[in-house]
Amino acid sequence: DLSRGYDGFRIFDAAVGIDLGTCNSLVGVWQGDRAVILPNDEGYRKTPSYVAFSDEGRVVGEAAKHYASVNANTVFDIKRLIGRKFADKCVQSDVAHWPFRVTADYHGDPLILVVECGEGKAFTPVDILGILLGKMKE
Repeated sequence: DLSRGYDGFRIFDAAVGIDLGTCNSLVGVWQGDRAVILPNDEGYRKTPSYVAFSDEGRVVGEAAKHYASVNANTVFDIKRLIGRKFADKCVQSDVAHWPFRVTADYHGDPLILVVECGEGKAFTPVDILGILLGKMKE
């Protein structure tokens, strides 16, 4: 049992945290008196915050980052869109430099357009972060 009682509340000796960063993401666990960053399935402590879409499906992390130079359907820096409208000057500046397509939905929010398995798909920035979070939970 990892918990001990305290005034009717349970206090845990271990906690897990996931940092979904703009450039990199990581998973940490509190052990004893400090945080320990856990390695991903490739042995790295940081996972690039990249999601690549292709005819074979989705790739997340380091492998997706390698696709970025040859695959315009590789999405990165997605946190820069959170809480912003497509028409914002900073969004327009970013969009001008990204290889993937971003447009506005009917509310004026950013929408990422990609091709996955030969089919056009649209994702919100939160959808992309959800894909990344799924990888981090592994």
